[in-house]
Amino acid sequence: VWQKGIDGRGVTIALIDDGIDFKHADLRESFRKDLSFDFNRGTTLPIPERRKADHHGTRCAGQIVAKPNNGVCGVGIAPGASVSAIRILSNAVSSRNEAAAVVHRFHDNHIYSCSWGP
Repeated sequence: VWQKGIDGRGVTIALIDDGIDFKHADLRESFRKDLSFDFNRGTTLPIPERRKADHHGTRCAGQIVAKPNNGVCGVGIAPGASVSAIRILSNAVSSRNEAAAVVHRFHDNHIYSCSWGP
């Protein structure tokens, strides 16, 4: 697929999870703050709060968009894509914020990843 030039360019994947460490070297170039939201705190920056426990969203984002040749490690499935983060975990998850999360900025977020459940 990569040999055909298909690397995710022009696509934004929204990760509904526990936030993203968007300053990470594998993610900072691909992070879309404008399409992200933290439903736990009602802010636009979905920062993982519990560093030792809140890492699932960051790991998932890396598997998708990690850049090759950045000196960190590996390459993602779609290194040309962008990611946004929609944080609802690390707090009580209600049907209301779960429903809001799966449609947050749906005209701009092309794919939604919800690998923690429900």
